[in-house]
Amino acid sequence: MIMRKARTSLAVVAVFFAIGTANAQSQNVPDNASVRGNNWFCNSGYQRNGNECVVLSEEEQALVELQRQALILQNAGRSREIDGQSFSIRDIERRCEAYKYSNTYGDIECRGSELRIVERQCEAYFSDGRNGEMECSRKLRSISGRCSIKMNSSSYGDLSC
Repeated sequence: MIMRKARTSLAVVAVFFAIGTANAQSQNVPDNASVRGNNWFCNSGYQRNGNECVVLSEEEQALVELQRQALILQNAGRSREIDGQSFSIRDIERRCEAYKYSNTYGDIECRGSELRIVERQCEAYFSDGRNGEMECSRKLRSISGRCSIKMNSSSYGDLSC
């Protein structure tokens, strides 16, 4: 009985995958685009123009980057709730710091029980041996790389998000 359900579930997944692949292929995905779900989207540095992706000028790319940065700043103060704890990127910046324990790695230490998940799922990575960034796993992967670390001493550094 269990094997029959597993085979049926596998068959259903295979059918949906085949339909999704057929839909994406039937759309004639242009160069410099990628497929997500049943739609295609232009890659970074390109903009949709009808059924093709055209390259953006340097000025247009700079404007897109400014808009992206503004959106990040706008969302920085918004709280997230993870495992019943609510916090924002600003909370991480204000209440957490990096403790460096080797040339390339360190721990993130925070004040406040609602930030324990940050301590458990994030760590400091120092690519140049001095300053670095916060890397996170699992539920906090979306904030990975959003906070840089500037060392104040050989052991401790501040986060800037």
